[in-house]
Amino acid sequence: MPRAISLFFSLILSLLISAQQAWSADGRSDYDLDDDGLIEINDWADLDEVRNNLDGTSLYGSSEGCPAEGCVGFELTTDLDFDTNGDGVLNVEDTFWNSGAGWQPIGSSRDDAFSGIFHGNGYLIRNLMIARPTSDSQGLFGIIINATVKELGLSGPLMRVQARNVVGGLVGYAQGGQITATFVSGYVHGTGGGVGGLVGSTTGTDIVASYVTGFVRGDGDNDIAGLLGYRLGANVIASMSTAYVQSRVVGGLVGYSWSGDHTETSVSYWATDASGQNISYGGTPATLAELQCPTSADNTNCSAKVLYETWSSFTDEQGNGYWDFGTNTELPGLRMGGRVYRDADGDGSEADFDDFPTQFAASVDSDGDGSPDFWKSGCEDECRSASGLVLDQFPSNPAAVLDTDLDGMPDQWNSDCDSACQSSSGLTLDDDNDNDGVANEDDAFPANQAASVDLDDDGYPDAWLAGCDSDCQSESGLVLDPSLSDTDNDGVENDNDAFIANSAAAVDDDGDGFPDAWLENCDSECQSSSGLTLDVSLNDTDNDGVVNDEDAFATNGAASVDADNDGLPDAWHEDCDSDCQSGSGLTLDESLNDTDNDGLVNSEDPYPSDPTRTEDEDAPEILQVPAAISVAATGESTLVTLNVNEAQAIDNFDDELDYQVELSGELLAINADQQVSLPSGALSLDWFAVDDAGNRSEPLSQAVNVYPQVRFTQDESITGEDRDALLAVELSGPSPAYPISILATWVESESTATTDDMVTEGESGVDPSELLVTIDSVDALENAAVRIPVVGDGLQEADEVLSFALVSAIAGSADVFAMPIDDSRSSHRMTVTDNNVAPTVQITGSQAGENGTIFINDAGEITLTAVVEDVNGGDSHSYQWYTEELPVTPGDQASFSFDPLSMALGEYSARVVVTDDGNPMLSSEEETFTFTLQEAAAPDDGGTDDGGSDNGDQGDGDTDNGGDDDSSDDINTGGGDQTPVDNGGSSGGSSGGSTGLWLLCLLALGGLWRRRLAC
Repeated sequence: MPRAISLFFSLILSLLISAQQAWSADGRSDYDLDDDGLIEINDWADLDEVRNNLDGTSLYGSSEGCPAEGCVGFELTTDLDFDTNGDGVLNVEDTFWNSGAGWQPIGSSRDDAFSGIFHGNGYLIRNLMIARPTSDSQGLFGIIINATVKELGLSGPLMRVQARNVVGGLVGYAQGGQITATFVSGYVHGTGGGVGGLVGSTTGTDIVASYVTGFVRGDGDNDIAGLLGYRLGANVIASMSTAYVQSRVVGGLVGYSWSGDHTETSVSYWATDASGQNISYGGTPATLAELQCPTSADNTNCSAKVLYETWSSFTDEQGNGYWDFGTNTELPGLRMGGRVYRDADGDGSEADFDDFPTQFAASVDSDGDGSPDFWKSGCEDECRSASGLVLDQFPSNPAAVLDTDLDGMPDQWNSDCDSACQSSSGLTLDDDNDNDGVANEDDAFPANQAASVDLDDDGYPDAWLAGCDSDCQSESGLVLDPSLSDTDNDGVENDNDAFIANSAAAVDDDGDGFPDAWLENCDSECQSSSGLTLDVSLNDTDNDGVVNDEDAFATNGAASVDADNDGLPDAWHEDCDSDCQSGSGLTLDESLNDTDNDGLVNSEDPYPSDPTRTEDEDAPEILQVPAAISVAATGESTLVTLNVNEAQAIDNFDDELDYQVELSGELLAINADQQVSLPSGALSLDWFAVDDAGNRSEPLSQAVNVYPQVRFTQDESITGEDRDALLAVELSGPSPAYPISILATWVESESTATTDDMVTEGESGVDPSELLVTIDSVDALENAAVRIPVVGDGLQEADEVLSFALVSAIAGSADVFAMPIDDSRSSHRMTVTDNNVAPTVQITGSQAGENGTIFINDAGEITLTAVVEDVNGGDSHSYQWYTEELPVTPGDQASFSFDPLSMALGEYSARVVVTDDGNPMLSSEEETFTFTLQEAAAPDDGGTDDGGSDNGDQGDGDTDNGGDDDSSDDINTGGGDQTPVDNGGSSGGSSGGSTGLWLLCLLALGGLWRRRLAC
C-alpha cells in the first residue's frame, strides 16, 4: 500500500510538472511545485546552478513558489545522464565536458560548501565523469557541511571520478549532517589519500543504508577504502562495500578512523574476496557468497556471523524498508522511489547494465555471444577459472571467441555461427593455431609453438622446433621424449638405467648386479626372458641382510653397527666366525657409544669427538628474539606477554635451553603466562639463552614500546570568568614516541554551564566537542593542557559546572599508536564561579639567571619572585613580604633582589602573603621559601700560614671580634616576632621607619646578618 501511494503521488507530480510551462533555466513561476520546501531539479542545467545557491533557499536567484518559511534544499525529478547526447561516449559533444575535466563538483571550499538538503527521490546520476588529477575534494559534491543527501544513486558504465586527495564518488569532503540511502557503482581514483567509493573524508557525518560496488583505486599511502576513506567522529551504519580496492594501504570498508572507538561502525560489512582486502577500520568481513546468501535481515544461517542485523528497521519517510534482499544469489539492493537498485554480483554494474548479472568476474559482452569482453579488476586466475567464462578475443564479433595464438584469426567458429554468420563476420579461420608453420592437422601440439612431432604419441615431443629457444622450451610446459636416449626403450634414459640393454629392469641401488624390481610393464614372460634375477637383499651391497642405509660397514659382511661412528664395530654378525672376523680387517669397539673413548657416552658428552674435554664450556648462541611489540599500558607498570616461544637459540650440546630477559641490567621475572612487568617507554629488552651448565649467550635485543596512559592531572578545578582555564593532562610514564595528540570533549549532559560560557569563535575560540592537545616532545609535557577560554559576562551568577572527558589519544607521526586512557582520571569537573577565590602563590629564587635553593655568597645578587596563580581573571594583587632574616625590606612588589655578600653562610627564609582586589578581597596562604647560602668552592692550597687555621678571622664564628662565637653574644639577629614589611610607611612596625633603617645599616656593618651557621 505505501509503495502504491508513493507511485501515485510520483505520477501526479509528473503530470503537474508537464502541465507547467515553467521548466526553463530561469523565470519559473513556481520552483517548488509540490510545496515540500525542496526546489525541483529537472536537468543538468538546474543541477549546475545549485553551486550558486548552496543553502537550498533559491535557484537562479529566485525562490518563487517556496513555502512561507522558505525552501531548504533541492530534489531530483528525473534521472540525469552525463552522456547528454546518449552516444555511449563521453567527449566534447557532451554539455559538461569542460575540455575533458568533466563535472565541476558542487561546493569548492569550506566557505563555499553545500549546506542544504539534496533529495534524490530514488533517481540516478548516470555516467558521471570527473578528470581532475591535481585537484582535491572531488565528487558529485566537492564539500558539504551540515547537509543532508539521501535516496540518490550514481552508476553507469562510463562513470569515472579521478582526482588527487579527498575523493569520493558522491562526496569529496563531508562535515556534519547525514548521508542516507545512497550508492555508487563505478570507478573512483585518487592519486593521494582520503579516497573512498562513496565519500573521501568526513568529520561527524553519519553514513546510513548505503553501498558501493565497482573499483576504488588510491595511489597514496593512507586513508583508502571501498566506502569511506577517512573519518573523524562519524558513524557508518547498515552499509556495505564489495568494491575492489587497489592501493598500498587500504581498508575494505573504512580506510582510517582517527578517533578510534569514539565512532562506531555498526552492522556494516565488506566482501573480503571481492575487495581483495582483509582489514578495515570498522565493519564485519564476509565473503561475497556469504553476503549474497541471506534473503532477509538478521540472518544466522549463511555465516558464523549475524548478517544484516537490524537492516529491516531502516526505512524511508513512508515507512518502506530501504533494503531488498532478493534471492540467495544476490546482494541486497536499495529500494528508493519505488525502484530497487541492485548490483547482484557486486561487480560494479547494476543488473540492468550487467551482461553477466550473477558473475562477479565480468559484466560486458558487447557482441552478445556469451563471452566477456574483459575481466573485472580484481578477478584473477582463480576467479576467472571459477566463473566458467572464456574471454572473447573478438568482443565486437559474435562469430568467434577463441584465438589461442592471438594472430587475429579465430581457432574455431562459435557453435551458433552458421555459414552466413561466418561469411559476414569478415574473419578467416586459423589453420595453424600456434603459428609454428605446421598446420593443425599435422601438428601433434597444435596449441603449442615449441614442438609439433610426437611419433610414438606419448605426449612427449620428439624434438623442439628450430625457432624454440631455451625460454620457449621452459615456458612450453613440455618435456622432450626421453626415449631418444634410451637404448632399451624402457622409459629410463641410459644415464639412469642400471640395465641399459635390458628393458625388464632399470634399478640396482647397491650395484650388485641384481635388479631391485621389475619395470611395471614387464610381465612374467618379460621377466623370464630377461636373464635377470631379483635382488633378495635390496640395497645391500655386502649381502649381509642389512640395507646400506642402515649398515655402518656397507661393503663388509662381518658387521653393520657402529653407534658412535668411531669406525669400530659394536659387534660381529652372528654368522661371522673367527675366519670371517680375522679376514674382515675390523676390531671390535671396547667403548660402545663413546666416539672419543673418554669414558663418557656420547649422550652425556658435550664434546663426543674430543677426549680432552668433558664439561660444557661453550655458551649457547641466541638466533632470534620475539618480534618488536607495542602495547598499551594498564597502569604505572604493565604485564606484557613476551611470546617466549618465538625465541630461538642453538647449543653445541643441550637440546632444550632456558631464556632470561633483562631490562637495563636487571633480571626480569617471567610468570607462568610468559609475562613480565614493564614500565612505560621505549624499552630494549636483552634476551639471553642459558644452557644446563649455566652458560649464557651474548644478548640479543627486543624492542618493546609500552605506551603510557593519558589522564587529567586533576579531577576537579575551579576558575573565574574572563580567563583561559587550563586542564592539565599528563602521562602515566614516558612515551615511546612523539608527537602525542590528545582529543578531549565537553560533556554537555554532565555540565550546568553551556557553550555561552566558553569562547567558541574567533582566534581564541575553541570547539568544545573537539579539544585537541598536541605534545611535540617530552620537554612539552610539563605545560600540556587543554585550554578552555571562559567568557566574562559581568553578571553575578551561581557557580556553574563544565564537565570534560578524554576521548582518545595517538602517539607518533608516520606509524601512530592509539594510546590508552586512564579510566580513573578520564574526566574533569571544572567549576566556573563569579565569587572571588583566594590566589595561590609560590616563591622562586634565582642567582645569575639560574633558579635554585642553594646560592653562593659572592656570586652576585639573589632575586626572589612571587609567582601568583589566580583563577579570577582580571584581578590585581598586592604583596606583603616578611624578610626579617634578609638585608632588604621589599615593598608591594612581586620581585626583589639583594646582595648576599655581607651575609653569613647558613640557611635563610622569606615569606609572602598575596592579596587580590576582588570582592571581598582575599589573601593567599602564607608561602615560605628557604634557601642555603654557601661559599664558592676554593682550590685546596693547604692554607697561607703555618697555623693551619683560616686566615682573616680572629675566631671561628666570631663576627664581633669579641673572641667568642656570636651564638653566645646577647645580640638579636632577627628572631622573635616576624613583622610584615611596609615599603611605603615611615613609622609603625618593627622593620620600618628611620630607626629600622639605621639599625639595618649597623647590623650590616657589624657583619651580624646570620641566622644559622653552616657546619
